[in-house]
Amino acid sequence: GAYGVALQGWDYQRILKAYYTGISIGGDYSYLKVRVSGYGEMPLEDYISGIGEVADWACETPANAGKPYTRKDSSSTIWDCWPEEAIKAQLVAARSYVVRYILANPNYGSVATGPSFQVYKGGTNKRWASDLTKGQVLLSGSSVISGYFSANGRGHTEAPEYVWTARSMSTSSLNALKGSSKPYYKGVDDSAWTLNVVCNRFTWRTNSYSKAKLSEILARDSITDVGTITSIQTHKGSSQRTWALTVVGSKGTKYIAGWKFKSVFNDWVYNTKTTDKRDFLF
Repeated sequence: GAYGVALQGWDYQRILKAYYTGISIGGDYSYLKVRVSGYGEMPLEDYISGIGEVADWACETPANAGKPYTRKDSSSTIWDCWPEEAIKAQLVAARSYVVRYILANPNYGSVATGPSFQVYKGGTNKRWASDLTKGQVLLSGSSVISGYFSANGRGHTEAPEYVWTARSMSTSSLNALKGSSKPYYKGVDDSAWTLNVVCNRFTWRTNSYSKAKLSEILARDSITDVGTITSIQTHKGSSQRTWALTVVGSKGTKYIAGWKFKSVFNDWVYNTKTTDKRDFLF
């Protein structure tokens, strides 16, 4: 999404305000230091300069031709360069994420370098973008927000209450499964401006499963076991992705978070289906 609107001329502040509702952009937290697993402690802006979530270089345009941080684009990959404003938007979100973490966890050990935290590859190739947004974070009032982001929302981001759902099951109500909502995190329909990249790394297909087979699969876990299934209803979030299911069976009704259903189903796929027939849920 950020890539697509940057191509249309949006600056980084407009991009961020489109995805984070009611926020402001400001502050100066460049004085902070970050402890990074495998790298030790470093100044915040050094850390941000080595973030690996987007391309290092801005695509050269007439407006910034000849600047040292620009690179000619390549028709074979979008990773040679990105629009300047998209890179700046990503770095503000990444900075906000780590700053919020440090402020909330002053005695933390070190931050991970992989996607369990956010990708850090090292180096300082993005120093130019770090300098142009130095210290800036996302603010709700005077509070720094985490600035959650994803690589690709496929046309619609999701509200957090449908992403970080309860880690235990509920037999009492669907609402008991919902996570916490925040006014600045809303599902955003960016289908009109997101960059459409065709994924050719997987072969997608839809298979059919009988109620009897699904009953057998869900019975593998006591949390999801409802006996013989009589009905299943899916519940969708603002992005129209399924976040929970109501499953009715001979043992009663259970409300199952989407992550739990996926976990049980994928465990069955991994342990019982042959390699060429594996239909994992993603």
